[in-house]
Amino acid sequence: MDQQRYLELCEKQLANLPDYIRKFYINRQANAYSSATLYQYLQEYVRFFTWLVDEQIVAVPSIDQMPLTALEKMKLEDIELYKIFLMNKRKQNNHKLSFQAVNRSINALNALWYFLTIEAEQADGEPYFYRNVMKKVKLLKASETMATRSRHISKQLLTGEKKHDFITFMQVDYPNLLSNRQLASYKQNCERDIAICVLALATGIRLSELAQANINDLNLEQLTITVIRKGGQQDTVPIAPWSLPFLRDYCQIRKSRYLKEDNEQALFVSRYRGSAKRMSNYAIEKLVAKYSEAFGVRLTPHKFRHTLATDLMAATHSETIVATQLGQTTTQATHLYTHVVADEQRSAMDQLE
Repeated sequence: MDQQRYLELCEKQLANLPDYIRKFYINRQANAYSSATLYQYLQEYVRFFTWLVDEQIVAVPSIDQMPLTALEKMKLEDIELYKIFLMNKRKQNNHKLSFQAVNRSINALNALWYFLTIEAEQADGEPYFYRNVMKKVKLLKASETMATRSRHISKQLLTGEKKHDFITFMQVDYPNLLSNRQLASYKQNCERDIAICVLALATGIRLSELAQANINDLNLEQLTITVIRKGGQQDTVPIAPWSLPFLRDYCQIRKSRYLKEDNEQALFVSRYRGSAKRMSNYAIEKLVAKYSEAFGVRLTPHKFRHTLATDLMAATHSETIVATQLGQTTTQATHLYTHVVADEQRSAMDQLE
């Protein structure tokens, strides 16, 4: 989904929320939060306020009338009951929410209370209130060890030669699965589709960074791409050399095949009603799912990010290098890749005679 669509969805959500939520939204916009992240926050506040009304914890006719005093005087017991509600909530597939999803909800509430008690400023220079019940709320602990999670993830990665097998499949085998009509569309877009997957696998950049990249951000001579990281910071990311032929192939046909007379700066574009259009996050996700499903395992651009991180950890054994490549400010998240590499090392040792 592209940025403009997220902005439209945010406005729809804000129309049903109290005015102080809009002030929170403006504050986060000013601090370069992505529209996708802000939309997720707003969804969480709608869900929480709706629960407060449905459970008659706050007696208001609609969530847009949720008073600040209700948040100021919120009891720890009420937040704990909401956590239990989330832990037992069922998704469309009848599975319960993961502990990560529950923690995202709690973190969203943490952000709101922090804004209201610390960051917000009224006419007198003071925040809305000072009591922050969320300081007493603990996040859920992982229901599985990092090593167990890493083993689950490693089965869904294209590490080592598997990524080259996948790209070869896209080039050679995938066309044989198509009808004549599908084949025409494939021939139109194959260089672009391969370049998208290759760039994700060769850099580990996020889906949003991939979709928002412009043609001038890609430097094939220096093998780098400039992206805007979370928080609005610009970063120049190295690209693995094996990707160069595929990226060159796409760049050579991009203008003649897609742009015509258009002046679209987006790196990855599609033809829509005769004109070029930047590919959305959703379009890229759908593209990756289509090819990977045919390959035998449904993948996402985020799994490509995991793949790069795992390969880089295996090559460098440096959490700092991996964190820097991924645009992470700490090495906390990179412990996962240490476990994945350890699993691969154990597997290799088991094969020795």
